[in-house]
Amino acid sequence: MPERRTFRFGFPAEEGYGYAQAVEAGGTLYVSGQVAFDASGAVDRTQEAEAQMRRAYANARAVLAHFGAGPEAVVDELVFLKGGLAGALGWVGRVRKEFYGPRPEVASTIVETPGLAMPEFLVEIKLVAKL
Repeated sequence: MPERRTFRFGFPAEEGYGYAQAVEAGGTLYVSGQVAFDASGAVDRTQEAEAQMRRAYANARAVLAHFGAGPEAVVDELVFLKGGLAGALGWVGRVRKEFYGPRPEVASTIVETPGLAMPEFLVEIKLVAKL
């Protein structure tokens, strides 16, 4: 089994559910779905999906930075959007470009879902990066 490194923010949910924000093995970083948790681990109760997506990407940036990487290391993303994919691609594209730059070079899938881990969450973003 390859050596693994993990990262946790220290949020109560990490201990309660039992997970790491990221696991690095063999030069690949697997980032757990990032959601609208604020810096203390509390749910950011912003009711706007666009703002939640920005928060999720900010959290993802912090996870990547822990491993000495940034958005340019991301090779694959999976975006879950709760209710309402129709009409969302415009703002989703804008927010993604804020994170990745004007021409994202990342494989991406977006999925509409009826629910996420907590009812307040509207967006979740899971990433894979090469270090």
